[in-house]
Amino acid sequence: DEDKNLTVALEVSDIDTAIKDLTFVGTSSNPALVSGVSFTNDGTNVVAIVKLVSGANGVATVTITASDDTYDVDQTFNLTVNFVDKPPVLAPIANQTTRQNSGLTLILDVKDSDDSLTNLKFAGSSTDSSIVSGVDFINDGKLVIARVRLVKNASGRAAVTITASDKTSTVASTFVLDVTPVPQAPEIGVIAAQSTTVGKALVIKLPITDVDTAIKNLVVTASSSNPGLVSGIAIVNDGVNITATVNLVPNKIGSAEIAFTVEDDFFSVDSSFVLNVSGAVTVPVIKSTISGGTVTLGVTGTPGNKFVVESTSDFITWTVAGTLTVGADGTAQFVPVTGATSGLYFRLRSE
Repeated sequence: DEDKNLTVALEVSDIDTAIKDLTFVGTSSNPALVSGVSFTNDGTNVVAIVKLVSGANGVATVTITASDDTYDVDQTFNLTVNFVDKPPVLAPIANQTTRQNSGLTLILDVKDSDDSLTNLKFAGSSTDSSIVSGVDFINDGKLVIARVRLVKNASGRAAVTITASDKTSTVASTFVLDVTPVPQAPEIGVIAAQSTTVGKALVIKLPITDVDTAIKNLVVTASSSNPGLVSGIAIVNDGVNITATVNLVPNKIGSAEIAFTVEDDFFSVDSSFVLNVSGAVTVPVIKSTISGGTVTLGVTGTPGNKFVVESTSDFITWTVAGTLTVGADGTAQFVPVTGATSGLYFRLRSE
């Protein structure tokens, strides 16, 4: 077989010359197969060692010549060296460290003495599929690159094994991969434009996630581009869900961009959505009655609307008489406080 030198015990005799005094020479008809022939001679036993060229196979005629001081004697034999498929050689891979979500790229030190790299097959596996999702390979026949794919946002330690195979053999190299954690920013999902009607607050669950910070530890703030439409935004974080309540200015329609910011210990992320408020605006109507010297104001308008009641006698100086809120039936009554009834005219102002 290839790369296995041949040892042949020679049967030698000479009636008038000691065995130890004989000279032996070996030659080959195929020097590309046989690199040489050496001999051991202890005076009793003679052994020929036929040395082969590394990786060579084929047929050669080997001639052994024994000589004393007078004569040379030859013997020949045919030598057939069989092909032996040699396994690939994959060099050890040092332990590796990479950052979360970064992946790992390695140039493999791989060879095969009797096959081209393009004919080799490569595979990769891991001891922890929650960290390593797979291994891909690029093989252009000259260079083999392994790309270790990581599970998103995963960190920890896993053993990764790379194998190289030819037609008959498989070799492997295993290394330890440490994936170090990296702080991750909060993520905000897309929020489509939202709609509501006059006077009806919008309540919306914000699509916020964070892989390495508890929801309860996130800080969320919000603002509106149109304070004439949006009176305020309340954020509630119960540790599981984050909800925004967009409160409206009474009796107003229009649009506003609602912007909010999510913060953890390392990152600040912004997002926004458009809020459209539609519906019929109910103009409040005020009607006053006097009974027994007491003025009573009757008001109709949008339920929930709040107003400041002001009075005047000269239309120059207005005095606050009190406040009122329109009830669920769309009406409200108001009796001015003592001392504020001297005005003969009243008006309502949105609170």
